[in-house]
Amino acid sequence: MTEQGAVGDFYDLRAFTTFAVPTGTPQDIVQRISELLIQAGSDSKVQQMLNNFILSSPANLETTARIFKRDSDVMLGILRDLGVKPSE
Repeated sequence: MTEQGAVGDFYDLRAFTTFAVPTGTPQDIVQRISELLIQAGSDSKVQQMLNNFILSSPANLETTARIFKRDSDVMLGILRDLGVKPSE
């Protein structure tokens, strides 16, 4: 889209998949799950599948939180600009 002159944060958004755990899950468990997912993502067969579908390798907790926060802020701003209000 950028090649066609489209500019804005919206065009930097990417779809991504993430795993979630229930609120209150102990941080050591969350960290361990994250480590195991990253370890699994380094497997050669998993890497080949990711490459076949042009998917990124697993990201650590900090990177995932940063992406989620940034993308959420962008989407909420767009919705606000469009006049979409959250339901109560």
